[in-house]
Amino acid sequence: MRREAEETRGEPEVKGRAEEATPTMWARAAARMVAYAVGRGAVREALVARLGAPEAVLADPDGRVPLVGVYAVLEAAAEATRDARFGLHFALELRVEDLDTLGFLMVTSPDFGGCLSRLLRYQRLWNDGERFALSVEGDVARLSYAPFGAAREAHRHMAEALFVDLLINGGRSIPGLQAAQVRFTGAAVGDGFDVAGLFGVPVVYGAEQAEVVFPAASLTLPLLGANAALCAVLDQHARVLLERVPVAPGLSSRVRALIAARLHEGEVGLASLAEAVRMSARTLQRRLKDEGMSLHGLLDDVRREQALALLGGGAAIAEVAWSLGYSEPSAFHRAFRRWTGQTPEAFRAGAAARS
Repeated sequence: MRREAEETRGEPEVKGRAEEATPTMWARAAARMVAYAVGRGAVREALVARLGAPEAVLADPDGRVPLVGVYAVLEAAAEATRDARFGLHFALELRVEDLDTLGFLMVTSPDFGGCLSRLLRYQRLWNDGERFALSVEGDVARLSYAPFGAAREAHRHMAEALFVDLLINGGRSIPGLQAAQVRFTGAAVGDGFDVAGLFGVPVVYGAEQAEVVFPAASLTLPLLGANAALCAVLDQHARVLLERVPVAPGLSSRVRALIAARLHEGEVGLASLAEAVRMSARTLQRRLKDEGMSLHGLLDDVRREQALALLGGGAAIAEVAWSLGYSEPSAFHRAFRRWTGQTPEAFRAGAAARS
């Protein structure tokens, strides 16, 4: 009985789950998706009805739409077009200009590693509910993708679209880019489509997480459109745009804000955070999982974001390591290489050169 009480304690004190805003996505991307589906025979009004936002927002350059609404549109579009690979085919039609500032920022980066670093830094411009993570271990690099919420068909469409955009579309700007393996969490779709043939590498289904595996050496591959001056201007503009993106007041966002505020004090343990949001530790873990998050993932995200900001501003590496809660600079160095594929010294030197 006591264990049951501990597991549920705090639930009644957290009012109105429905009142917590869901993550949002850039409206222009959703508009592009709707237009593509309509071009293939879907009914526009039916898709917009699934979006959960006024149609007018699709024409707003700074508009945001609910991410779960975009998931619903993806599923409805796949059904309407009878295309089990709708997300994949949609991504094959994307061009750099479809992603506006973020797209041009990535393709003007100096190398593939810089491109991915900017993707991670500004992923909230695209949408603020899903997460990318870059890890480098030895000579292997992995870019993982975590969707939002409980498993649904839209997650596969999003994963396929993102990996196509990265490897197929991105490969046009990065000569020599070649993945070693592509992994998806769900089961294979029995439609006969040769996904492995499209990517040109082995494809694994039923994986623990969706990810692209590639040689770590790929991070140094130069981009055809590399332009340091233009990249610096776009980087500054992207920062301004990112500041305008409202932070959804969902639980994961609240915990993220708590971590950011307490990180330098070291008060970011599960127990202290659970107490701050008036939940049991187990309930907090379960609620974060419902949003597609984990405490470890949020802590890693906040540390990465703050590390990039502090080093970009010229802060001392030892000072950054201490402020992020690392007991030893060597632990921070390992984490930074896992996030970006480069050392803190190299990143700070690059930021100074751009300035």
